[in-house]
Amino acid sequence: MSDALVIFEHNNLHPLSGLLKPGYRHVWCAVIDERNHSWVGHDLRLDGYITTALADAEFPLAQYLRDHGKEVFAVTRRARRMVGPFIWNNCVGVTKSVCGIDSLAFTPWQLRQHIIKTASGDPACRASLFT
Repeated sequence: MSDALVIFEHNNLHPLSGLLKPGYRHVWCAVIDERNHSWVGHDLRLDGYITTALADAEFPLAQYLRDHGKEVFAVTRRARRMVGPFIWNNCVGVTKSVCGIDSLAFTPWQLRQHIIKTASGDPACRASLFT
């Protein structure tokens, strides 16, 4: 069962975001908190790290986010300790750390390609940004 969502967005306020692939300029994740039975979002933005209680665990969060133009992958979190100095201090690094994704991806697009290639994401949960 998937207990995490990896969410790709097109908006990013970073000055260098223009260098990133359009449509994949930011990534964040939502995980199920078993203790509180809710979805919790983990997001590293330009103004800092944000952790937010998003919704009850039964809420169809993936569908909600897809309906709002996001591309969403359902993944299963792995217990994995991230060992420095190879932890990127960007949105991709936080998402990989929280979800336990083992990848050398540095950009959101590279992370998306890794998830597709390793089939660690549920393809039924994907949606086009432009639908």
